[in-house]
Amino acid sequence: MDDMSGCSQYELTVKAVTSDGEDISLDSFHSLGVYLFADSSFVKVLYPDENGKYLLGYDKGVSLTFVAWGNLSSDSIIAPVLKVGTNIKDALVQLKKNGEYNYSSPELFYASQTVSSSSTRSLDVESDTVSLLLKRKVGALTIMTKNLEFYFGKSDNYRYVIRETKNTLNFLGELTGEEANYSPYSYFDENRNLIAPAFNVFPSETDGQIEVDIYRGDTKIYATTTDSSGNPIKVLPGKQSNIYISIEFCDITLQYIVSPWGVVEQNVEF
Repeated sequence: MDDMSGCSQYELTVKAVTSDGEDISLDSFHSLGVYLFADSSFVKVLYPDENGKYLLGYDKGVSLTFVAWGNLSSDSIIAPVLKVGTNIKDALVQLKKNGEYNYSSPELFYASQTVSSSSTRSLDVESDTVSLLLKRKVGALTIMTKNLEFYFGKSDNYRYVIRETKNTLNFLGELTGEEANYSPYSYFDENRNLIAPAFNVFPSETDGQIEVDIYRGDTKIYATTTDSSGNPIKVLPGKQSNIYISIEFCDITLQYIVSPWGVVEQNVEF
């Protein structure tokens, strides 16, 4: 008979929710990966059984970290190829670049949990249930500018640039790496407002903000990190930041409204 007294058994459950706690089906994900780290070192990728459960036995006295990523398989990011022993801080998800600018992020979801079992041997096998609750790790951003051509002249070369977020996330969910710069797709609507539809970016750092620039060709004509009230412009995980810029009588005002994911604020005096 096998001696199991030095072993802990774990049953892992994985769910996904919005930032407001509403359930999201895992079937909507392009990919789902669950990773096991022991004492911060990578051990292996975990796979569900035929019932969709993740079952694991491991030695007692070891600190285990379970990490889950949703939608990590994407052409716009560099996902790590992990080797056994890789430190969790060195397991990195990095945005790819197209020339000077980073690609928009996929709709990444992330969850992690660390558990530690007793190092004391006993006749009973310890068991535990670990729940991983995936939430969006990226934020969405939309931008609209009114009267741009009236004050700066007609041109087909206006564009936005977003700066001051990071280009890398580690498996602890921490922002790291270099500054990311985005130049999202934009167009003039029927009212000649310059529109950048929703695009995904890595979130602002806790005490940071983003910079919003407007270019005409290679010339920067406007830049700001705050709204008209002096509040820093942020991108929050799982939320959509909607930016409205209005140019009136050479005065530029900016409204910054945070809404639920996928919601563009409709009742804006603009």
